[in-house]
Amino acid sequence: WRARGHFHTPQWNGLGLIALALALALHLYATPLKTFPLSALALVMTLAACVWLVWGSEALRASAYAFVVLALMIPLPFIDRISPTLEASTARAAVAFVSTLGTEAVAYGSQIKLPAAAFEVGAASSGLRSLAALTTLAVVFTGLVEGPRWGKAIIILAAVPIALLANVFRVATILQVAQLFGQAAGNFYHDYSSPPLFLVAFILLILVAKGVRCSEMRFAA
Repeated sequence: WRARGHFHTPQWNGLGLIALALALALHLYATPLKTFPLSALALVMTLAACVWLVWGSEALRASAYAFVVLALMIPLPFIDRISPTLEASTARAAVAFVSTLGTEAVAYGSQIKLPAAAFEVGAASSGLRSLAALTTLAVVFTGLVEGPRWGKAIIILAAVPIALLANVFRVATILQVAQLFGQAAGNFYHDYSSPPLFLVAFILLILVAKGVRCSEMRFAA
């Protein structure tokens, strides 16, 4: 919408036609192989190629941010491979955290044993969802604020450790609640603790943005 000023007069560009052909070829290649992430990428490329073809390179540059955000919808094909490793790492980090508070806890892979409770860090609690959501939010945020490019890059990079640390803290507090009040209390806290902690993570991201001079909203493309 902010880039709408670049879309009034068609400015045909032949390179856009080549890009469109490549995007459609990628989709035709990926479809019989059922490689759905490539098909999704081909969709984004097709839309970008259409902008390039009809309105030229200036309109493509002006709308590049929108296509980057759109590309974040594509499921990453390697998520299932790294999830078990991240689950185990989250479990170990959470156990190390609560151990400093005097709570006896042991991690066996992604399983955590307490004296009076037990939990398993599954895919939903591994941190991948928080990581994907906060990184996407960081990309959206950097497109809405004024600031240096290096500052925006730092915001996006900072989303990774912030999301992972927030998730470890969430799992650790679940363990602590279960240790103090029992398994049922830990399960209840587990079900409702994610949104508040994600909000805290986003607030930390805003503080990072202020630190790198990227806190003023921008209104032009």
